[in-house]
Amino acid sequence: MAGNLEEYRDLVRQMLGDSDEANPVYENGFLDSHIKHALEIYSRYLPRQASSDVATTPGSFAISLAGIEANASVTGVEYPTDLNPPCLVPFQIWEDSLTLLEGELPDGGCARLFYTLPHQVDELGSTIPENHVHLNATGAAALVAFREAVESVNRVNTGGTGTAGKYLEWAGRRLDWYTATLKKLARHRTLKTGRLYREG
Repeated sequence: MAGNLEEYRDLVRQMLGDSDEANPVYENGFLDSHIKHALEIYSRYLPRQASSDVATTPGSFAISLAGIEANASVTGVEYPTDLNPPCLVPFQIWEDSLTLLEGELPDGGCARLFYTLPHQVDELGSTIPENHVHLNATGAAALVAFREAVESVNRVNTGGTGTAGKYLEWAGRRLDWYTATLKKLARHRTLKTGRLYREG
């Protein structure tokens, strides 16, 4: 796993010029909240992709989602599995139950569920790819700068009257770049894994 919280904090501090280890401007908890916020934004565009084989109930089109990870969003169902081409069927979800809307009546064999999950980060690492760590640190730094700009409007600022504007400009340019990059990456992923079936 790449990009743990400590690595993210160091990158964000470098971007913000917060380099005095003895007297840091920002507390770890403050930076962590913005790092996780950036990860939430990243997850909207490029969530984790996963799949799981779940047993069906003989004679029923309903499949329990109780064993799927929390916050999962099902994007596809294959039943029966391991056919070529894959047999991907439409479905609907209500609470913790998924219902197949077409295809063979299940006989107890497994259905393969494809789903997405939000990314996670902690002291041990994150689920973000190594080559996207700097991208997310930039997003987090921009969020910190935006917060600083908003708060500086309501207080006397020793940096002068232009400080808030400078923060807003810096934050705005980097947030624009961050979201534009995520949109581009998301389009690339969509084209690469495009589906020719109707999702539920």
